[in-house]
Amino acid sequence: SVLHSSSLTTLKTDQHNAWCRISTADGEIIACAVYWPCAGNALHTRARLDFFSQFDVISSANPQCPVVCGGAFNARMATCGDPVWNCEGKELRSCMLRRGLLHVQSDLHVLESGPTRVIPFHMAGGSSKILRSSPDHIICNRSLAALIASSSLFETSLSDHHALTLTLRSRPAGLSH
Repeated sequence: SVLHSSSLTTLKTDQHNAWCRISTADGEIIACAVYWPCAGNALHTRARLDFFSQFDVISSANPQCPVVCGGAFNARMATCGDPVWNCEGKELRSCMLRRGLLHVQSDLHVLESGPTRVIPFHMAGGSSKILRSSPDHIICNRSLAALIASSSLFETSLSDHHALTLTLRSRPAGLSH
């Protein structure tokens, strides 16, 4: 969506996370775009630890500000038609719960979609099948949850991951952030 009369300020970036502050006439939102390496290796663990360390610093410096983070966490949490709950998904969920964060797909039920990753898999003998999973997520704090109007899956992608979209409502008059 287009942000009218808005400005964007970069807060922190590294190879896995890009944090920014979006300022609009309605107030400010902290947003983070995420791309963590594939599950099952030390780089994924490092990206998760860095993300939550950064989250803690940024959210404590902006305690009233709505925060939303989304992208390829490469952690499966048995959502959006994906029955798998892997150890990376369990770690992500545990870190979220300790901070009171909400998972848009499962806690708020505003995203009705299929899997976020669909890839053809070619097996020995020439047969193939389509692998479907949901390693992509949107997480937010409670102050942002109240602003969510809808979420959807943008199935036209330039990668094997479909983009998740989030539409926010305008804040009611009188809210400062």
